[in-house]
Amino acid sequence: MASGWSFKRVIMRDMAKPRVVVFYGGEMANADLSMQSGLWVCECIPRSTYDVTPVEVTADGKWKVPLGTLPRSGAVSTTLQRLSQATRALPPAQALERLVQRPIEALLTLLRGKGGDDGSVHAIASLLGVPVVGSSQRAFQQASDKHLFGQVVSDVAATPYSRRFTRKIPLDSVVDEIREDFLPPLFLKPASAEGSFGTEYIESLDDLRSSVSKILAFDDLLVQERIAGPELSVSITQDARGNVVALPPTVVKQEKAPF
Repeated sequence: MASGWSFKRVIMRDMAKPRVVVFYGGEMANADLSMQSGLWVCECIPRSTYDVTPVEVTADGKWKVPLGTLPRSGAVSTTLQRLSQATRALPPAQALERLVQRPIEALLTLLRGKGGDDGSVHAIASLLGVPVVGSSQRAFQQASDKHLFGQVVSDVAATPYSRRFTRKIPLDSVVDEIREDFLPPLFLKPASAEGSFGTEYIESLDDLRSSVSKILAFDDLLVQERIAGPELSVSITQDARGNVVALPPTVVKQEKAPF
């Protein structure tokens, strides 16, 4: 009886810990980076203080919600892999019902593109009254769309001329309009994919049609003139007093990639 009572007390103590839900995975265009980020975050959250529930989102948009949480110690990478193999992927509506069976203190999304940093998960958290770690829903919505973000920052930074074409426009019409409006060299980009994934560098209009078709098969198309210059990455955060702080900029150097 004594050992059973002690076990029960440990369970109750663990349940009292605040639970953080970490979303990662998502569409194939962004899954690799998201998986790495999810692993890193799950390793860094102090599991002696928080219960961490990792939720893997599959490429087709389903959620893998484990009933348990990460153990207090041990290799996170191995645990995540085993949880992924053992947890059945469910449609978001069913998975969400499973997820909220226990209180959630905070939610952190590392999903890129559709379903993640387009603000979708933020909207769900807002509806449930759960705080989201990171930027606001509005900031995510603006930054996840390359064309929209270019318009947002155009007042404070020089941005290359660009146009966006939705997947609903016929392929021939898109190709004709690009030929009329742009001169090579130029870039074709998926509008919401992570980084340079799927980006096509067009030096001759002879290559235009196949490249446009390839991108429109999975995303809206952003066409952008080529400009030369350094690429910088700047992170903006808040300090303990709520003041906005810009961290030191990072120069992105070209190594193996052609651009």
